[in-house]
Amino acid sequence: MTLDHEVLAAWRIGAIRSCSVAETGSIHRTLLVKAETGDFALRGYRHPSRSRVENEHAIIAHAVTRGIPAPRPIPLPDGQTILEHDSGFYALFPRAIGQQLERVALTSVEIAAMGTFLGRVHHALHDFPSKHVQARSLAVDRSLAVAKIEQLIALLRGRPRSTEPDHACQRRLEEQLAWIEQTASLEAPSLDSLQAQVIHGDYQQTNLFFEHGHVSGIIDWDQAYVAPRAWELVRTMHLVWDLAPMPCATFLAAYRAGTRLDDAELELAAGAYGCMRDHDTWLYEALYLEGNQRVR
Repeated sequence: MTLDHEVLAAWRIGAIRSCSVAETGSIHRTLLVKAETGDFALRGYRHPSRSRVENEHAIIAHAVTRGIPAPRPIPLPDGQTILEHDSGFYALFPRAIGQQLERVALTSVEIAAMGTFLGRVHHALHDFPSKHVQARSLAVDRSLAVAKIEQLIALLRGRPRSTEPDHACQRRLEEQLAWIEQTASLEAPSLDSLQAQVIHGDYQQTNLFFEHGHVSGIIDWDQAYVAPRAWELVRTMHLVWDLAPMPCATFLAAYRAGTRLDDAELELAAGAYGCMRDHDTWLYEALYLEGNQRVR
């Protein structure tokens, strides 16, 4: 019996008919399972701490009680939703209703649905306690960013066997370092004047399910943190549409139809987000310092 089957057996879901690793997800490992009793998603966490998993399950429960269609973790026979096995943590979820769509398959209908639904999510989370999500600073530390980039460049230059993707990462980091040095005199925008709340943290099409032109399910609440609502909108528009005007306008209009958002708030969040991305090295740290190959 494989490790995956050993873990799945704890939930007593019957005979396993098929298992496949989900293509999306850069942090945790998700196994898509077809079993005798239904379709499931087994989530294997990279967190060394059980509390991070407990917090994710708490925010899911909170969202569900406020009408958000989020699959809830399935209890084990003892009532717990977290399995600790072989020094790892696991949770089993029912498969969400609907289907996931690639970016290129998102029509104006789904794009608008994403905006409307994000407004619902923000409303549902506005009173969720911040102590139950990870702390994350949105401030930019230029000196720390420069030190990290120099460390990564030195590591890549010293690799005995570098691939073309490695060379591309090195060039990108060198360009990033040059840009930071070129813009060192510019002051990073501050978000202190904006009201913040708990947000989903990774709102993009890979974590959404669609049915009949509406969002029918949302998953992966692990990255929730406290930030201005506008920050999440800007992040979504960047990651999903690369800030292309037409889809972003559709997304924003749908969000604003049900949720107030001032232009000044959005502009400030956009400036702060852009500055953060200029200094961000998470992708390279995860790959080259932490050995997380899923980010490739």
